Amino acid sequence: MNKDIEYIKSLNPCSDGLSWANEQKSIESIYDNCDRGDWLIWLLRKSCKITKPQAVIVAIKCAERVLHVYEKKHPDDNRPRKAIEAALKYYESPTEENRKAADAYAADAATDATDAAYAAAYATTSAAAYAAAYAADAAAYAAADAVAKKSERKAQADIIRKEVSNPWRKQNEQP
Repeated sequence: MNKDIEYIKSLNPCSDGLSWANEQKSIESIYDNCDRGDWLIWLLRKSCKITKPQAVIVAIKCAERVLHVYEKKHPDDNRPRKAIEAALKYYESPTEENRKAADAYAADAATDATDAAYAAAYATTSAAAYAAAYAADAAAYAAADAVAKKSERKAQADIIRKEVSNPWRKQNEQP
């Protein structure tokens, strides 16, 4: 077994994730080829390869992708949208005042923690790195469609790779 797979194994991945990783040649290819946003965010977090600002912007973008699912179901509830807007404001200007506002809007949106509302609210909290997985699952379960779930997770993975360059690729190899 190669050293990259040994490293992945040391992080205690789920059995499906480990099985998929075993098919890859290296950790670089795992990152480049993974179509599961939830697995990528897990890998980044467990490897300490994502900064808080990166996690927050990934979470915001992922939550924005599924916000329409919640708003279609709850057209008069703007709490998740306000939570996302407050998180974006905090991302753009990380002051204590903006952090408190983002936390307050997140808490308000989380009082109805269903479907995309949960993902949107969670996107603004300090644990923002997990939002990609929740957002993908929220959209998929709302659609109750395995194809939608796979497509959403792929979109989440693409967002992650756009915001976080492959940390296992040598600098002179970056695209």
